[in-house]
Amino acid sequence: MAAHQNGSEANHSQSLKHGLKSRHLTMISIAGVIGGSLFVGSGSIIYNTGPAVFLTYALGGLLVWFIMRM
Repeated sequence: MAAHQNGSEANHSQSLKHGLKSRHLTMISIAGVIGGSLFVGSGSIIYNTGPAVFLTYALGGLLVWFIMRM
């Protein structure tokens, strides 16, 4: 049993590669910038307009949900 596990571990280590390519890092960076901007932008909008913006976000989310269900 131990010999079988060692053999399968050797096959997995040869076939799998760990690492991020430059496009992966670019996508992670873009997602971080967009995500951070959404939180900062939402906070300033909520501060300036008040709680009515929650209703607007909910209606927008509901609209997107209905479009996705088509």
